[in-house]
Amino acid sequence: MAGSHQKPAADKTEKQKTDMSEKQKKKQETEISVIEETSSLGVGSNEIITNAAGLDITASDIDVPYINIVQQISKFEGPTGAIMIDKQHVMALAEEDALVTIVSVNKAWTEDAPFGKEPKARIAHTEEEANELAKTSDFAVLEFADIMMLFKQPEDNEDDLAYPFPCGDGNYALGKIQVRKNGYRQTYKRLATRAAWNPKAPLYDIQWKLKSSLITMGPNSWYAPMLTQTKIKTDQAVMDFVGGWS
Repeated sequence: MAGSHQKPAADKTEKQKTDMSEKQKKKQETEISVIEETSSLGVGSNEIITNAAGLDITASDIDVPYINIVQQISKFEGPTGAIMIDKQHVMALAEEDALVTIVSVNKAWTEDAPFGKEPKARIAHTEEEANELAKTSDFAVLEFADIMMLFKQPEDNEDDLAYPFPCGDGNYALGKIQVRKNGYRQTYKRLATRAAWNPKAPLYDIQWKLKSSLITMGPNSWYAPMLTQTKIKTDQAVMDFVGGWS
């Protein structure tokens, strides 16, 4: 049309290339670590843990196995819905309560990328990093948390291998679970709510009930972790043990 000025296609293509280049540059400049886990013991990474063995032990030296909930599609054996440590030891069956002591809680953010696909989902450790990640990610960025906890061996349970750590008058199992989406809401948010209402009380001063609850959305069903606070006081020996790490 006479008098109209259309931008040449070549200029538009160059602009698209520039925009893509800027996006890639931002991805490279965003300092967000790509790691599989973020759990810690709640102590400084360089802080020495006093021990009779005389070893220079820091938080990174402690072997803490993962807590898993068995799903119908899980690639390891176990009763569907069961809470297991290290994919070996059953702590509770589906919808059953297991009493736990909270050791540490760490919140972070991650890309909601397909599980098991490359590249691995990037992780942000602060809200500022999460906001930067959201600007460059092709996926939604969501909150998640790593929660470390102790399970006390029930009196009627004779599986001593599952509870290898003596403390006070009982034996304990130590594990960590990573929660997101519904699991995050049913665990981390409940811990945060309790902490907000009781700012001077540590999370480990009471026992919590951990169970796997069935969630159904449309044709899909799966089990997610759920924490509920109790009025049961934690054994003093356990409180001293956990408090020494906090």
